[in-house]
Amino acid sequence: MSMPPTVGPNVALVLQRLDLIERKIDWLAERVTWLTYSSTAPAQESSESPATVRSDSPSQTEKTPPSITPAARTASESSWERLNETTDQTTVDEPLPAEQDAHPATTPSADASRTSQPEMPRAQLYQAPAPVDPARSFAAQASSTPVQHAPAADSTPHMQGASQVGPGEFVQAHGAEAEAVPGWAQRAMQEGNLGRYLLSGAAAVLVLSAGVSLLALVWDYIPNPVKILGLALIAVTMTASGARLGVSHPRHRVAAATITGTGGGLGFVAIVGAVLLGGMLSPEPALALMACWGLVLLAVSHMTRVLFTAVVSTLGALVTIGFAVSHVARQPQAALITWLMIGIYVTVLALTCVVLSRHTERMRLAAWYPVTSMVATATALIAAPIRSMLRVSTIGGTSVILILCVLLVSQTMHASTRLWSIGIKTSGWDWGPTAVILMLEFGNLMTEQTSLHLAHSVVVITFLLELLLLAAAALATLPPYCPTDWRSTMALGHEVAFFPLVLIGMTIIGDPRVHLFVVVAALLCLLPAILNARAEPAPILALLGTVPILMAPGSVHSRGDVWSLIISVVISVLMVVVAEGLGDRVTHSSPPPASYAALSHVQARALALRAALATVAFNIAVVVPFLGSGLVEGFRGPWAGLRMVPGLVTIALIALGAVSSGATPLRVLSGQCRGARYRVGPHGEALPDPTGRQTGAPAPSWIISGMVAVLALMTLSWAEATSKTIWTLLLVAVALGLGASATWLLLPWRRSAEVCLSLAIGNSLLMWFSVMVATEVGPGSVLMSVLVLLTGGACIVLGFRTRLTILRHYGLTLVLLSVLKLAVVDVASQNSIIRVISLAAAGVVCFVLSLLYNRFAQEQRRESNQAPMGPGSI
Repeated sequence: MSMPPTVGPNVALVLQRLDLIERKIDWLAERVTWLTYSSTAPAQESSESPATVRSDSPSQTEKTPPSITPAARTASESSWERLNETTDQTTVDEPLPAEQDAHPATTPSADASRTSQPEMPRAQLYQAPAPVDPARSFAAQASSTPVQHAPAADSTPHMQGASQVGPGEFVQAHGAEAEAVPGWAQRAMQEGNLGRYLLSGAAAVLVLSAGVSLLALVWDYIPNPVKILGLALIAVTMTASGARLGVSHPRHRVAAATITGTGGGLGFVAIVGAVLLGGMLSPEPALALMACWGLVLLAVSHMTRVLFTAVVSTLGALVTIGFAVSHVARQPQAALITWLMIGIYVTVLALTCVVLSRHTERMRLAAWYPVTSMVATATALIAAPIRSMLRVSTIGGTSVILILCVLLVSQTMHASTRLWSIGIKTSGWDWGPTAVILMLEFGNLMTEQTSLHLAHSVVVITFLLELLLLAAAALATLPPYCPTDWRSTMALGHEVAFFPLVLIGMTIIGDPRVHLFVVVAALLCLLPAILNARAEPAPILALLGTVPILMAPGSVHSRGDVWSLIISVVISVLMVVVAEGLGDRVTHSSPPPASYAALSHVQARALALRAALATVAFNIAVVVPFLGSGLVEGFRGPWAGLRMVPGLVTIALIALGAVSSGATPLRVLSGQCRGARYRVGPHGEALPDPTGRQTGAPAPSWIISGMVAVLALMTLSWAEATSKTIWTLLLVAVALGLGASATWLLLPWRRSAEVCLSLAIGNSLLMWFSVMVATEVGPGSVLMSVLVLLTGGACIVLGFRTRLTILRHYGLTLVLLSVLKLAVVDVASQNSIIRVISLAAAGVVCFVLSLLYNRFAQEQRRESNQAPMGPGSI
């Protein structure tokens, strides 16, 4: 039929565009549904155009003119090509299985039925419609106005925008499923992706197996040069073909990677075979060739943007290192030069991966390039022939190992930040494996140096370089461009790894002089954690000051070693104070977090600082005198003076407020808590228990008071062992001061019966023992009986004044026991003069005490008479 006069080429082009838009909407619905529930690839649209289109009226149909102008056909094809180019850039390369082999031409009856009841696309079964405006896509069907002339460019941007809709919009509609598994994991777990990767790997294995089997059949009949050249030619051909296929056909990158990886593996096999078969190639050129071949594979990976080729390059690097190990086992004298070449190789490999990770565009997995080179560096460190290299050259072998350690640390820092930048939030924990490798390598290096009887200075310098490397790695996390969460994770890793690394080195060296450098390096390694306001650095630094007590006294051979340890303990105390000050500054400058988080953080920090304070007190009061005993050994006077240090330090710390609720190392040593006690008000009154379940003295006060009492008894034992009177009296005075300090801690709860009785008994015993030590008299002497009698009288008088019944009863018991001892034991063993004096003194004391009790009885009678009588009383 002839074309109506109102229908021209432009109208035909518009109708063609509308039909393409409708087909694209259907295709988008299929693709969105497939991206989530299917394992196939993007749909391949049929190249056939529909033969008929619907008219504006639902009841009328109109056939498309059979002849379409070349301009319309060219515009249509170009728009469809742009549409397909957009879909080719997605991560999925396989085509969708077509629902229909072709789109058949629609008939008028079919058009009418579809207009009355539109067909639901398959995507709507999962309630995930494509985010496209239906009004625009079905304008030619729903509009009641005639078709208007429109330029071809009007529909192209709409189709391009629709083709750019990715899987993100559909994943947001299914939030629970999307949050359960990351997007990259969902794509990796799809059946299609798993199938193509697994089958590609299986194909590579089968091809290699077939090649090996074929070579095994005819291997003996082939000359060695032909074997090697044939393998090399096959390797180069397969690698080049795979690279060309990956660049020219991005959809077939998996197949290209399979071919490239197979060729790369054959290349390494060819080089190794050239060395093993008749010595066609010496080991040194073979190592260079394998290194160059690995770099070529990295370049191919960069061209094709496929990480699998870089993995093959890493496997080749492992083969190269294994080949080097076997070569060193046969020729130990070549160990140093061989491993120097391996060090150069892994260094170039690391630098190449760094460049590729930053300059490979449109490849999200490019951040994994440095990780592949880290595997080679770690293997080179673990497999290093340390003993053979040290036998050849001490400085050379040590330098190679240290350079590889520096390279591994640098790679860890760079790779960790790169992985964090692409959303791998566990990348901060990769310092753990690196620390384990460093611990093994430095331990092996120093052990080999010691077993070969090298100079002790070489071992010490190696350990100091290890400390320097650890400090540099920790400080490398401080720049402001590093992510905050990543810095926090790395800080925790440095905290955990520092102690094992240092303790192993100190155990191998056995030199106490390095402990001073350990304490200084510890502050630098823990600085990221300190600036992150963590609570652990202060106790860790304090515990480093306690480490010298683990050293047996016989292992310290010189006075210089002892002074070095004492100085390290003092510096550890200063480091704790510095760590607390920096942490307080960071805490005050940072914005306050949520209430619950802030409360838990404050509580954890307070507990950590109290633990650090307790450790600091132990270091000053116990560790320093323990170390100083080696300096004063054989000198009685200085030895006795050194025994006074624990008591004096304890008294000073208690006076400075070390036993208080807000005590921290900085606050105590700066005097901000002086005079404070645990749960005691500013005027000396006992504060109530916050929980309301305890009425007496709190448990910390009991514990500290008991420890101080034990220290007082130890001081009295040291005083008894001293031969000079002046030192004896000084130690007795220190013991009495400790007793007074213990009493002062519990004094606010003196109204409590258990506290009052404990203080009375403890102070009585301490005073009696002090008198016996100072006067060198026994417990059965008359002097001790009189002293017990006077103590009992003092307790009775004090009990009356303070109205403490338990104290009066305790004093009365002491008086009766002393009178009984005087009358039965002491009088019988003394002469008549002393007997008369003792009995008279005891009688006077008892008479005075009886007067006091008589007065107390009258006061009780008077109070009972003044009391109001109740009804019915007489």
